[in-house]
Amino acid sequence: MKFNQLRFLATGVIVFSSFFNVVLASSVLEEREVVVYKRGFAEIREVRSLSLERGENEIVLEGLSPELLQSTISLEVLNNRHVETVDVSYNGDSFSLDGYWESKVGQAITLALSDTAEVSGTLVDIANSYLLIRDEASDSIRFVEIGDVLVPESIDPSLYTFTGPKIIWRCRSQRAVDIRVSLMYRTNNITWTAAYRVNINDDKANVRGSFVVSNTTGLDLQFDRIILAAGTIHLAGDKRRVDRDNPLPGARVGEQTSQFSEIRRFVVNEDGILANNYTALIPMFFEENIEIDRYYIYDAAIFDDRITSHLGFSMEHPMPSGDVGIYEDRGSESLFIGEDRIDDTPNGSPVDLTIAQSFDLTAERVRIAESTRDDGGTEQVFRVVLGNSGQREVDVRVLERLFGNWDVEYARAGSQQIRWAQEDARTAAFYVTVRPAATLELEYKIIYRR
Repeated sequence: MKFNQLRFLATGVIVFSSFFNVVLASSVLEEREVVVYKRGFAEIREVRSLSLERGENEIVLEGLSPELLQSTISLEVLNNRHVETVDVSYNGDSFSLDGYWESKVGQAITLALSDTAEVSGTLVDIANSYLLIRDEASDSIRFVEIGDVLVPESIDPSLYTFTGPKIIWRCRSQRAVDIRVSLMYRTNNITWTAAYRVNINDDKANVRGSFVVSNTTGLDLQFDRIILAAGTIHLAGDKRRVDRDNPLPGARVGEQTSQFSEIRRFVVNEDGILANNYTALIPMFFEENIEIDRYYIYDAAIFDDRITSHLGFSMEHPMPSGDVGIYEDRGSESLFIGEDRIDDTPNGSPVDLTIAQSFDLTAERVRIAESTRDDGGTEQVFRVVLGNSGQREVDVRVLERLFGNWDVEYARAGSQQIRWAQEDARTAAFYVTVRPAATLELEYKIIYRR
C-alpha cells in the first residue's frame, strides 16, 4: 500500500521510519458535527473511540469524504497523556484492485501487458506490487509488475475493494488503553443556501424560512448536529472586492447566542443524515402577521412602458442570502406572483423585493420639449402618462435618471403640484396616486446648469 509522503502532525515531529511492531486497530464513530459554509465547503468534526495496545499502533480512520482537503486534517487525543502521536498520513485512493487480484490467487489467468505481450499461468501470490505467475510447462515463477498489466475493461464490481480515502494514524501508547480522538477536516462539495416563502394578504404577510443543504461529496454524512454558517468569510487567495448589494443598516438587536465573531451561526440540534447526491430542506423560522408595504415604481430607463410592483418589510429574524418566493392569498386560494433574491440581511434591516411587472398598470414617457437656456444650460420637459386598469388606486414612484448639475423646476398633474424628492445625485423621484380605471398625466421640467 502506498501512502502520500506528506505527513500532518499533532506532535510537530516527523518520523518516516516504518519499522514498527504495528498493531492494527479500527475506530468507532461516536459523534459527528457538520459545519457548512456558504462558499461550498464544510468542516467535519468527529469524535471516535478506539482501543490501543501497549507499544506501537497503526489506526486506519475510514468513512471520510472523498472531497477531503488533506491540508486541513487535524487529529487530537482527548484527555489521555499516555499516548504519543508519531505521525498522521493520508491516502486519497478512492479504490484499489487488490480485491480483484487476491480473488484470482490459485487460478489460471492470462494477462495482457502494456507492451502488447501476454503472460499465462497460475497466479500464486501478490507481493510488493508484483504478481507471481507460475509457468506450468517450465515450473518457473515470473514476476509481473501490476502497473504493466492492462486491466480488463469489464470486471465484476463486487471484486473491487472500495476503500475510500483513509487517514493513517501511527502512535505510541505506554499501556493498553481505550481512548477517544477528535478528528477535524474540511471537505468540498457541500453547499447551503436559504429559501423563503412569503404569503401576503392585504397589508400583512407570513414569512417562512428554510435551509437548503446539498451534499455531493460522495459520502452519506450522518450527523448529530449541523451548523450553517452565514456570512462571507475570507479565504487564502481572495482579492478585495466591493459589495454593492448590501442591505440597508438594521436597527434591531438580534439573538446574540447565534453570533460568532463575524459569522452568524444557525444550529440544528437534531440527528440526521445528509445523503450523497441529495438536497435536504431544514426549517429555519416562521413569522406571522408582519406589516408590509406594497408600492409601485416606474423606471423608464429600465422597464420602458411597464410599472413594477414591490414589497417591503423587516424581520425579527436574520435572513441569510437566498431566493424568496412570493405568494398572494385570497381566501382559500394562493397564487405564486413573483420571486426575488436577497443578500445576507441582519435583524431589522428592510427587505425590498421586486415582485413583478404589473399587468394592470402601464406607462409611457415622452420628452416633449428641449431648449438651451441663456446661461448655456439645457431645459427638458417630460410627460409621463400612467394608466390603471385595476380595481384599486395605487401609489407610483416615477423615477427620472439624470446627470450633471440638475434641478426640477416644476412637477404637476394638470393644475396640481406633485411632490418630488432627490433620491441620489442622479435620480429624481415623483410621487403620484393613480385611481382605478383612470389615467394620470404627469409633466415635469428638468434644468441642467453649466
